[in-house]
Amino acid sequence: MNVIDFLSATADYLVADRPDVYDKETAVEELSCAMDALREYDDKPVATISFTSYLLTRIVEDEGLEEFILSRKVASLGLFLPEEDCRAYAHVDGIRLPHVLDDEYEV
Repeated sequence: MNVIDFLSATADYLVADRPDVYDKETAVEELSCAMDALREYDDKPVATISFTSYLLTRIVEDEGLEEFILSRKVASLGLFLPEEDCRAYAHVDGIRLPHVLDDEYEV
């Protein structure tokens, strides 16, 4: 397996999970751009980018290992310190929180 295999298989997952957002070409492009953007943070051992319902994390180990991890957002908590506001919401069904796409949380 190689990077192209990772991009292709992961894009297939994105298309199956979010057909409302992705086709194969768009998913591969978004993953590839996210990987490139994470590589710009050479000075950080861990960096994460958030897009749609996912997080892509890059971890660089001292031993020369570079690892990318795609995670699905399940729930989020936003603390807006200047406004003293706190918002908790779900990204998937089955969690007793307002969904992130509910009107109340639109920006």
